[in-house]
Amino acid sequence: MMSRLFSVAFVVAVASGAVVVACGGSDSKNGPDAKVFLDGHGGGSGSGSGSGSNNVTGLGQHCTQGSGAFDQGSCPGGYVCLNLNGGHDTWCSKACTAGSADTCNTGYTGPGEGACVYRISAGSGSGAQTMQLCGIVCALQGSGCPNCNDTCPGTLQCSATLTSGSGAAVGSACL
Repeated sequence: MMSRLFSVAFVVAVASGAVVVACGGSDSKNGPDAKVFLDGHGGGSGSGSGSGSNNVTGLGQHCTQGSGAFDQGSCPGGYVCLNLNGGHDTWCSKACTAGSADTCNTGYTGPGEGACVYRISAGSGSGAQTMQLCGIVCALQGSGCPNCNDTCPGTLQCSATLTSGSGAAVGSACL
């Protein structure tokens, strides 16, 4: 399990990134309706064959989307169905708080480790919403994640680059 100090530094570093990824949903606009700002695009430290468990319930579970951004879709209560631009499947996530209050890994039984890694904005103008959402860390330099083995649940792939505050790549998350 990641130490509390490393977890806080890790989440702050990930949340401060700058790659635009869109979350699906169907409203009256064409094109993407949500963005997540991460630090890199693709090319993470592992290929992520999707060889992880397909029986994941909750975080990382395959889902069918609802009618808009941040909708539950076919996810369990308390989760939202995400379809991130550049991603490899739709999957369930939940709102989180970065740092010591991060509960993303609680109850998660798939490969890797749940962590508060995504900050997604949906909509535009005065109607825009921003949420911090859980993701799955699938590769991490050092020994901070013993369950990280470059695999992800279902058809997700270990392809979202995670970086430190200095901009150096430190691992990957499932996308």
